[in-house]
Amino acid sequence: MSYTDIGQGYQYHLPIEEDRTWIEESLVGNSYWTADTIYNASTPDETSDNFKISRIFSYSETNQKLGIILHQVIKPMSSLVNYGIVVHPTLRDKGVGHEFTKQLLRWDRDINKWSVDNYYFVFENSWDTTFLGDNWTKVTNTPFICCSIKLSEVTL
Repeated sequence: MSYTDIGQGYQYHLPIEEDRTWIEESLVGNSYWTADTIYNASTPDETSDNFKISRIFSYSETNQKLGIILHQVIKPMSSLVNYGIVVHPTLRDKGVGHEFTKQLLRWDRDINKWSVDNYYFVFENSWDTTFLGDNWTKVTNTPFICCSIKLSEVTL
């Protein structure tokens, strides 16, 4: 398995078959994604102009899996859409998703491997998005919170 270190004690890898049971455990109670949704985005064609990519994030030191993030990269629009984060049930409500999201934003901003500048998040309305700061444009009159920012303006 190949890990990508994103700093501050976090890393990610693309899902593999050995992750399936853990993914299914993580998705319990999630009505938006299935394990197949995650696996369909686990082997992205990053040379394409439009692709989805799923990543399992974990602690670098222990390789303990924490959660899953699903993105769509739309190169012609210079955009990355984050369809959300699912944290494993044993780690929910402990700030794990917030901390990883902040570090992933830093890494995406600094490395920017897909040359995108428009960054979008879609969260359930129950999510506390104050950790994102004040630079974000937020639309909250939907069942979801839709947030956007220029990646170059991320100041986390």
